Amino acid sequence: WRLSHRPPPLPAAVLRGTTRYALAEGVRLQSGDIVEMGDKGVAQVEFVDGLILSLGPGARLYAAALVSRAAKTGGISELYLMRGWVKFVNGKAAAPFRLSTPVFGIATAEVIGVAQVGDAEGAMFVETGESRIAEGFVKAVPSSPIRLRGGEFYTRKTEQRGSIQPRPSSAFVSAMPRPYM
Repeated sequence: WRLSHRPPPLPAAVLRGTTRYALAEGVRLQSGDIVEMGDKGVAQVEFVDGLILSLGPGARLYAAALVSRAAKTGGISELYLMRGWVKFVNGKAAAPFRLSTPVFGIATAEVIGVAQVGDAEGAMFVETGESRIAEGFVKAVPSSPIRLRGGEFYTRKTEQRGSIQPRPSSAFVSAMPRPYM
């Protein structure tokens, strides 16, 4: 068999099990879903307890476990950003969450931040609040060694140690999606 024509990729999709769905307003995200954004797409995921995730162009996010503060089991939402941009707003009412990437892991509660993951490098800016970071493809915890406070910028290339600067780099700011400014 030879495929001579490929349909254009969807601007945004949810992969659930073995099925790919076009992403549309009102779709409920479930544990195990993968959300893929096109090169120009932006989508907002709003959790019932107040956590807001904005997925930017080229983002690919795996929702391993979604837990709300109202859940009787407690726990923490586990998210994996495989590539692309994400902005998150997590207020007092929202359950804490963990965001893992191929480059670093983030543990957070009350925070507003932006993270970006590309080929072999990643970066994060904390607008307000505080996050803990663990280097590598690991899950961060509240006691992870790197503390990132409001206004600080963290960047890391794989196989190297990360660095913290007092503000985001000009390259990060210029590449950031406009809605995140």
